[in-house]
Amino acid sequence: MGKILFVRDNLGHGGASKMLLWVATLLSRNNKVDICYTNKLSNDIYTDLRCFKLVDRDLKMDALSRNTINILILTYSLCKLIKKENYDIVINFGDHSFYPLFISKIFVRFKLMVSERVDPYFARGFSEKLRRFLYRFSNCMVFQTYKAAEYFPKCLQE
Repeated sequence: MGKILFVRDNLGHGGASKMLLWVATLLSRNNKVDICYTNKLSNDIYTDLRCFKLVDRDLKMDALSRNTINILILTYSLCKLIKKENYDIVINFGDHSFYPLFISKIFVRFKLMVSERVDPYFARGFSEKLRRFLYRFSNCMVFQTYKAAEYFPKCLQE
């Protein structure tokens, strides 16, 4: 693959963060792998990989409608980073950091892989439904189960 960037809102003790660190560590054996987060990092997360906050200040990513400026700041920062580091693939672990990545694809060329980490049949609100609709514009997706994959269009399942 080459150069890989993992992007997630928070890196903590949840299952998605642990899976991200596990996959990133495995991929780092044969690739250059970086991890960036947009919001929080638990103090006791340990990894040998380069792990950094995308923007120096705290940004709240709770609701799409009131965080448009935060999304634009993150989009600008991601575009700058992806262009500078020339990542071959950017992997999003299915959270709100997807929105700035989605917008970044308009300005910078890169392959976007999405790993959906929650049950897609249980969408809480407009923001999650919108995110799942926009997933179809990514280059590929990874699902936890075959049942989760069935939720999405055939083009993404394949």
